[in-house]
Amino acid sequence: MIPQSRAEAARKRAYWDTLYARGLELTEQEVVRFRQHVQPEGWMNAVDVGCGRGDLAAAMARMGMLVTGYDWSDVAVRTARAIHGQRRLRFTTHDFVADSSPELLVPGGTDVVACRLTLQYLGDPFLSHVRRWLRPDTGVLYLVSQVQEKQPPDGQERGFPNAAIEALRQGWRSAVRYDLDPAGAMTCLVLRGPIKHRAAA
Repeated sequence: MIPQSRAEAARKRAYWDTLYARGLELTEQEVVRFRQHVQPEGWMNAVDVGCGRGDLAAAMARMGMLVTGYDWSDVAVRTARAIHGQRRLRFTTHDFVADSSPELLVPGGTDVVACRLTLQYLGDPFLSHVRRWLRPDTGVLYLVSQVQEKQPPDGQERGFPNAAIEALRQGWRSAVRYDLDPAGAMTCLVLRGPIKHRAAA
């Protein structure tokens, strides 16, 4: 979950450095369903938060979007730059928990925010930032999470409980959910059109 100290953050970063050196697989099925539900267009700006080795970011760039991939792991960013070309695609190191938002992420200026297997490390304030970054009415948040109840006994800390995943649907003009594997251990939410809540009088 969210690091509570700099020492804990350093330990988690070391864990992800090791994991990204091996890679986290992006399947062709996931890419096909991303295209189907997100409906990318060549004029769109997209960011991949927690991009890892950059496979999803690169797939989005191949769809024509202008993409920036962010990760807090230097290993992930160096690997992504080495693997993928730079056409319509760039990678940079950023810690969304400890640092302020990157200058690129201005209010209403982003069409797609992808957050694949990383939301559990970012916390509730991050979702508020995402709503602000996305274009009103049309902006899309693409979330992939492991479902805790469907994980093996040694992996119960991964992802979110099913009820928490369902709760993420609230506050969007449309919400589509589908599983990425037959067992339902990994699920996807495509949330479109963040709704602005009026402040209480």
